[in-house]
Amino acid sequence: MSAASRVVFLLMDGARADVLRFLLERGDLPHLARHVLERGSLRTGTTVFPSTTTVAYVPFLLGRYPGSVNLPGVRWLDRAAAGGGFADQWRAARSYCGPQAGMVNADISEAPTMFSLVPESLAVCSPVTRGLGAGAHLIPLRRALIGSLAHYAGRFYRAFDDAVAGAWVGAAARPWRFLFVVFPGIDGAAHLTDPWHSSVLEGYRRVDRALGAFLARANGSGERPLVVVSADHGFSAVHAHWDVAEALEAIGLPTLRHPVHVWRRGARAAVMVSGNACAHVYLEPRSGRSEPRTAAELPAGLLDWLRAQPAVELAAWRDGE
Repeated sequence: MSAASRVVFLLMDGARADVLRFLLERGDLPHLARHVLERGSLRTGTTVFPSTTTVAYVPFLLGRYPGSVNLPGVRWLDRAAAGGGFADQWRAARSYCGPQAGMVNADISEAPTMFSLVPESLAVCSPVTRGLGAGAHLIPLRRALIGSLAHYAGRFYRAFDDAVAGAWVGAAARPWRFLFVVFPGIDGAAHLTDPWHSSVLEGYRRVDRALGAFLARANGSGERPLVVVSADHGFSAVHAHWDVAEALEAIGLPTLRHPVHVWRRGARAAVMVSGNACAHVYLEPRSGRSEPRTAAELPAGLLDWLRAQPAVELAAWRDGE
């Protein structure tokens, strides 16, 4: 493959490889088939941990593991700050799903992003914008408004994707070398329905149509760009739910958690959830200590109790070594 002077990284948030293959085989994604697969290949890889939106963008934009750049999850607890006043407690219970979303860029430790390495970068609908120049993050206000409406109302994901598509096609004729584009509709609709629901499948088709419209304009305004397509994570249908925080409460551990228990009085535990796949559990969250507890310092039997739960497949903790 010859080197390209312009690269598009298209991120289909929450897209599954098997769904993508199914739609390709049906001929439902003609632009992806023609402009990406015929010129390249389709591979299935393993995403990062935790595999959740925003955090799972880090490998693509920084080439790093999320925890190594201070993003252990889409929600996490700053132990050292959690023992302060009301404002400190709210900030310490970090959540990039809501008013604190913009804090992700300040929380990232000193590490170059693709945006800083390639100054001629543009981004559409990216929560990670560290290193972008002024005006290089397109439709930030519409992203915040429509994204909030979609998240809290459980609707408008089509409008969200349409706004991204419009900004992306509109950027084709602008000067750029790296263009990062995120379509959130597949993930949003799957959360509300099922990974194979008709509204979710239509999200894949919307992305394909936007790709065709973008390339039609981009190919006429300069060298053909290289297009790389990926997902940040997959998606599984959820048939049962076990709430770690409520379970800890039931065994006598008052638990700090989102959205309204971040000021939990007498909190002896904190649960910070990152998607359906991960929950970080902290003990004595307001102690002010910066270091986590090891197994020997945890309440007797807690690890065994957690590991015995049907919903828990994997547990990791510090053993003191």
